[in-house]
Amino acid sequence: MKFLTTTIVTLLAFSCVSQPMEDRATLVEITEGITLNLSEGEFEKVRETFDANMKSALTAAQLKQVWDGLVAQAGAYKETGTVTSKILEGYRTIYQILKFENAPCKLKVVFGESKEVIGLFLIPVNAE
Repeated sequence: MKFLTTTIVTLLAFSCVSQPMEDRATLVEITEGITLNLSEGEFEKVRETFDANMKSALTAAQLKQVWDGLVAQAGAYKETGTVTSKILEGYRTIYQILKFENAPCKLKVVFGESKEVIGLFLIPVNAE
């Protein structure tokens, strides 16, 4: 009986550990797609990753305004840098460094349970 209990606990632990890794890969892929779409001016495609609240709160025109303002300050977008992830207050969060001509910044993408974006931020590199 002890062996069976240990085996079940081990399998459950393995399931819990492997699932977030799969989720992380998916969330990083979504984040990289957001970065690509922002850099190519495809703001409506960025909105397709949003949940209903984000879609009603942030229009494609507003995304364009923010992105254009960032480019005006930081210079032309060049490439992505490192990607990190955290769970903050129960929410899965992906950070991606964005490298611009004059200065880098960090894209922070917060995901809900259904892997839809519930928060999108362009923040200084040293911020969380």
